Amino acid sequence: MNTKMVVRIAVLSAILCVIQLMISYLPNIEFVTLLLIVFSLHLPLKEGIWICIVFSTMQGLLYGFHLWTLMYYVIWSFYCVIVYVLKNRLDNWVKVAVLASVFGFAFGSLHSIPYFFIGGVSMGKANIIAGLLFDLVHGVGNFVIATVLFDSVNKYFNRYIDNKRN
Repeated sequence: MNTKMVVRIAVLSAILCVIQLMISYLPNIEFVTLLLIVFSLHLPLKEGIWICIVFSTMQGLLYGFHLWTLMYYVIWSFYCVIVYVLKNRLDNWVKVAVLASVFGFAFGSLHSIPYFFIGGVSMGKANIIAGLLFDLVHGVGNFVIATVLFDSVNKYFNRYIDNKRN
């Protein structure tokens, strides 16, 4: 890892954290998904994963480390891998908005996986059911945010990356 990469990871992770904090009063409305999608479209997978790791660590430092923090590491990194694999197919805002929405709807269920091991099937199902309304808000919110902002954020970030390469 070179100095430019470390600094870019630090800055982009800090941007995620600050934006997440700025709108944290809105339950399950976040820009992290959209930004991670954009980052993953333009950066190497290794950088995307490191951004997820640093962002998740900063969330743990701010709010305390618990099971949800571990799942942040796993889920956000998993989302980066999915975007990286689908990168050539995510060529317009509609596809990105649908993917962001799926990520929002799936987040709570993925977060519930450890509860199946901790308390059995009933605890896992209960955790999923308890979070359905939040997942609905998360999925719809991600769709709206990606629909409204993807093209401009993607264009700006693409320009930023092109300037840094030259």
